[in-house]
Amino acid sequence: MNCSLVRLETKLGATIGVMLFDGAAVAWTLELQWKNNRSNVSCIPGGTYKAMRHQSKKYGNVWCLQDVPGRTGILVHSGNTVADTQGCIILGERVGWLKGARAVLDSRRAIDYWHALTADASELVVDVQT
Repeated sequence: MNCSLVRLETKLGATIGVMLFDGAAVAWTLELQWKNNRSNVSCIPGGTYKAMRHQSKKYGNVWCLQDVPGRTGILVHSGNTVADTQGCIILGERVGWLKGARAVLDSRRAIDYWHALTADASELVVDVQT
């Protein structure tokens, strides 16, 4: 199964994009801004990554991107603002603001939908476009 993350906007400390699954838009994304791929403070570089299922203590059943240059533990999980990520990809149903910060909203519903779409997959290919 193939999906793409297309980054659309980078400002105010956040990167907003859209997640495509088999060519259809399925969720908005929120990441940190690009800061030279520094761990915990930057989004990941563009590229094509394999994603595997992972059981996170904090987020439960998630997808984890593999072989990201210089990085580990890049998850696709729920959250709203950059305060909820340390370089991971957050999914939401819509884009907005939360307490003055750029945000994706209705994240839990977006994650539930993402898990339903990917329920039969053992791995994904994620093309991160800049």
